[in-house]
Amino acid sequence: TATLYAHTSAVTGVAWSPDGLQFVTCSMDNTARIFSFDGTWRATAALKKHTGHVSDCDWSVTSRVVICSLDLRAYIWEMDLMGSWRVLEELVHHTGEFISACQWSPDGSKVATGSGVAAQERNVPAMHLWQIDDVKPSNSLFDTLTLPEQVFTVGWSPDGRQVVVGSLEKAYIWQSGTGGRPTILDGHPTNVISVAWSLDGRHIATCSESTIYLWEQSDGAWNILQLLDAHQDWVLSVAWSRKGQLLSGSLDHTARIWTRLPGGTLWNQSALLEHQDVIFSVAWSPCGNIIATGGTDTVGRIWRQASLDMSDWVLTETLVGHEDAIFDVEWSPDGQKVLTGSYDKTACVWLKDAEEWKCATALRHTGVVKSVAWSPDNSKILTGSY
Repeated sequence: TATLYAHTSAVTGVAWSPDGLQFVTCSMDNTARIFSFDGTWRATAALKKHTGHVSDCDWSVTSRVVICSLDLRAYIWEMDLMGSWRVLEELVHHTGEFISACQWSPDGSKVATGSGVAAQERNVPAMHLWQIDDVKPSNSLFDTLTLPEQVFTVGWSPDGRQVVVGSLEKAYIWQSGTGGRPTILDGHPTNVISVAWSLDGRHIATCSESTIYLWEQSDGAWNILQLLDAHQDWVLSVAWSRKGQLLSGSLDHTARIWTRLPGGTLWNQSALLEHQDVIFSVAWSPCGNIIATGGTDTVGRIWRQASLDMSDWVLTETLVGHEDAIFDVEWSPDGQKVLTGSYDKTACVWLKDAEEWKCATALRHTGVVKSVAWSPDNSKILTGSY
């Protein structure tokens, strides 16, 4: 394990390189940093172009990095033949007051950026799509979606052709690069704070207050398929399994599994998983038969499907060791370990020893651990704290 002190203020985002040997961090100190592993972890580059807090960062499958900031600027960085990081392109023409999010498409050919609430009437928040061209790196803005309200969340479809944007009372589905009008997913009572694509790209779950809105694509059109309204308070997280089941976690102290029966058209609640307090994070194991949940009652929980009956989920193990709320849970790519981040300023790597899960490694921080992530090769982890 390693604790890396390179930034002078709060870290706002982290992202792994595709090979798991580097990662990028961004911070309120107006910089991003590249960390590399050559026997030990060390900061190998400081990306300094911004005059405001760096709000988000992402690493593409083509080994480029996008950085965006509250100064209304975003930059694409790449490593040259001498091993130095240089700016490939500045993404200009943003509107709004600040850039709050940036994300690469799955194939690394496009970037989506989202700007926040405008400070002046002449500026408006918007989503921008950028084509990153090796031959002509300039003038790569190829589509803009002007929005009436702030962007809260954004996600690419699995095939990289569409973007879903969560905003105030609406979500927008945007066909990238067409210049056409977006499809509006209307009817939410307030902020759309979470969105999730199904792995086949045919369904989207959007969350607003206590309701999950399930949308289906048919003949090129998106239509509301179903409202999942069993939760009694805000839904904070949703996740699709590889088998097409939906998992949700809520302020109402429950996680719920939603299943579409073979040949059926609607999802039904197939299982109710109860905590003693708020559930912040839910995660499917890679096999799709095990679930991890975490929340404010300090105890992580492992749930297993006990039979072929999709309603037959049982609490089999607990992760006991944190002294405060668990904000994030993530399964390792091999499905053998669980990583948790907590308000108690620690992250834990959990391994199953005989019949119990034990915190094999406790990673202590100087602040709250808000987010955690595994490297693709299963050998490293990232944690973000403030």
